[in-house]
Amino acid sequence: MVNSSGGVVQALIALVTVPLFIHHIGNARYGVLALVWILLGYFGFLDFGLSRASTNALSRRRDASKRERAQILMTVSYLLTGFGLAASLILFFAGRYVLTNFVHLDPELAREVNAAFPWIVLTLPIGMLAGAGTGALESTERFVEANCLQVTGYLLAQLPPVLCAVFVSPSLALLVPAALAGRVVSTVLVFLVVARREGIVQLTAFDRTLLPRLFGYGAWVSVTNILSPILDGADQLMVGWLLGAASVAYYTVPMNLASRTQLVAAALARTVFPRLSHLDRANATETAADAMVALAYGFGMVCSAGMLLIGPFLRLWMDPDFAAHATPVGVIVLLGAWINGVAYIPFALLQAQGRPDLIAKSHAVEFVPFVLLLLGLTYWLGLPGAALAWTLRVAIDCILLLTFARFPPSLARRLLAPTVMVLATGVLLWSLHTPISVALVVATSVGLGLTVLVVPTDLALQVSRRRT
Repeated sequence: MVNSSGGVVQALIALVTVPLFIHHIGNARYGVLALVWILLGYFGFLDFGLSRASTNALSRRRDASKRERAQILMTVSYLLTGFGLAASLILFFAGRYVLTNFVHLDPELAREVNAAFPWIVLTLPIGMLAGAGTGALESTERFVEANCLQVTGYLLAQLPPVLCAVFVSPSLALLVPAALAGRVVSTVLVFLVVARREGIVQLTAFDRTLLPRLFGYGAWVSVTNILSPILDGADQLMVGWLLGAASVAYYTVPMNLASRTQLVAAALARTVFPRLSHLDRANATETAADAMVALAYGFGMVCSAGMLLIGPFLRLWMDPDFAAHATPVGVIVLLGAWINGVAYIPFALLQAQGRPDLIAKSHAVEFVPFVLLLLGLTYWLGLPGAALAWTLRVAIDCILLLTFARFPPSLARRLLAPTVMVLATGVLLWSLHTPISVALVVATSVGLGLTVLVVPTDLALQVSRRRT
């Protein structure tokens, strides 16, 4: 519950800030900003998995001395600072080239991007450091503090640029530095809380003997971190290349809404990860299977309702013209979000059982076919084609992870009912233009149907729930 609350609050903040952004800066500028965040996410792989390695190492040494914990945190922090600055230099040249040569920008917008880019690249090391500090808190299960700080950081990254756009200027040359200032403040707050709560921030506590262990753990995580942002962001880059920057806004807004729904899956995966790490293979697989079934029903309720509500909501939240472009995308990516959310559990199981290499290999297998599929479907079908390519990719990814995790065949039967319900909702109702009042009634009925369905159809889950 705590792990999902932070995402809920961030989603509520986005509901307020996104329309203000688009209204005051326009679709093209917002599309460029979306592409900038994608580039920042991609170049985050240059942390070489050290943030995850730090969290893992600190979790294993929860009862260690403050000095030993300080050595882990500060060693990682210094490494991330150095790697972050090096990554910023690479991003300065490579990212600017991508934006100015692969996205259709008018001359004025191109000048704004060039002026903002030095500030954009400085966001990268700041984000890496914030991740290390948050991981230190989560290693001792201080989820309340970690989530409060993440919400604060999100608000500080959103509010200053929104205020600048509304009251000063819509220029990216002003909005990006405002967002960077907010991120700096939030990162400082993270380390102040870490120092106060745990007392492990000691500037001289660097231990080079930790490097082989940290890099050894982070190697496969780093491979995943390289491929995942490409797979997750390639669709938006392809839309910008083939259809223009304004189309990115029509695609990104529903994609971001769908991504926000996955906080339910992410919160459950974060919750079960420590237990899966400590159980033996058989018990961990059984626990993960129960978690997947519970998630399939619960998250299916959210995504089914979302598919029914996305069109009326976008018409009310944005405007009818925006909704006409974005609604088909929203329905398709919500279906993909459900599939991807279910895949969070086998992902967590494989990492917990020491097989992050299988995750990286599955992403490597998917890469070339996904890019080709994305290119063809986007060129042929436009925005819905890009959304369909992404959904097909996450479906294949989920199947691969389930196969690698070696779940029993009975799991497929347990997942059949929620799968049919979600697919039926998407196939039958995605094109209906219903008033929001009617959509709310139908969405509530579908959600209640999934909730009731879990009781008679999955006795194993009921037995598991009684045991716990």
